[in-house]
Amino acid sequence: MSQSKTSPNRSSKSAAKSSRPQSGSQRRGHGNAPTPPPEPALDPQVRRDIIALTLVALAVLVALREWFGLSGAAGDAIHYVFAGAFGMFSVFFPLLLLMVALRLFRRGRAAKDPDAQARTRAVETRILVGFLAVLASLAGMAHVARDLPDP
Repeated sequence: MSQSKTSPNRSSKSAAKSSRPQSGSQRRGHGNAPTPPPEPALDPQVRRDIIALTLVALAVLVALREWFGLSGAAGDAIHYVFAGAFGMFSVFFPLLLLMVALRLFRRGRAAKDPDAQARTRAVETRILVGFLAVLASLAGMAHVARDLPDP
């Protein structure tokens, strides 16, 4: 008996819903479908290449200051930013930037399989995070050993 009572209620509820006026969002869906988002202007590989070239340019600027003593306001600003962030290891930062740039240039050309690219990206992320953690700990120990964090 309970089944016969519930099934008419369910059908009457659905009939009541269909007889209600539609809301604005429901009406807009009929005939005036939203336009799909535009395609990205740049191919992902081209975007990676642009980022890689930017990293190479940044590596050259940091190397000019840290290795060859670029003077002036720009040289001082570059030194304050990178020596402040990486300490003594700012000398090695251009090499790190070049390694990342080379990896970006090569990414996407090796494997065409999306699953293989996703696995590779996950491994690369773990390696990068581990490398940065080791670099931060080494920089901290080197600064403590040289008695640089002066109270």
